[in-house]
Amino acid sequence: MRRLQIVLAAFPTATAAAMFLITWISPAALGPGMVRDLVALMAMEFVMMHATGIMAGAQLLTESRASRMAVTLLLTGAYAVFAVGIPLTWDAPWLIAAFAVLVGGKVASAWRLPSREKRVVEFVTWGAAFFSYLLFLLLAFAVPFPRLGIDVGKIRIPGGDKLEDPHTIVAAGLVYFLALTGAQIVVHAKSTRPNARPVVVHAESPRETAAAGRS
Repeated sequence: MRRLQIVLAAFPTATAAAMFLITWISPAALGPGMVRDLVALMAMEFVMMHATGIMAGAQLLTESRASRMAVTLLLTGAYAVFAVGIPLTWDAPWLIAAFAVLVGGKVASAWRLPSREKRVVEFVTWGAAFFSYLLFLLLAFAVPFPRLGIDVGKIRIPGGDKLEDPHTIVAAGLVYFLALTGAQIVVHAKSTRPNARPVVVHAESPRETAAAGRS
């Protein structure tokens, strides 16, 4: 059961990493325009990562269900502007579904209120995502990744401009999701580890033993 929980926690990010790897090697394997879609995904990932952190932090601040729901719905409305605008601008409406899944999970979490330990795990996982995204930005702009199968030098982005070397975004996105998958495995492995606490036996003094005998 513990291993299944770890696998389920890491499955979404591992699947995303596989998409980036396949597209980097063979851009058309998952469909035409996949390179552009993955670049849009990394733009959307910033919004989703930010929303996840704020929502996870908000749920640690109060134990009131009404307050948690109000904060979650308020934040959902604020982030929805970006979560809808970016996919429509990039002509990638499927990204809206990804945001909807995130919001659905946060609303359900706010309603049922998991243990504080689980909420802390969510917040720690977000911290790992934040640093992984910083790593992605560093790699995307500083490391000359090979093109592999991506032979296009530019792709058209919103506004009519062209993004040079999109393969660097795909390669850095692969590293990002691999790092996030590793963090998910480590965090959930530690959080689901059985807490084996030693049983402490207190020896009774002769006076306590005598008092117990008289009673």
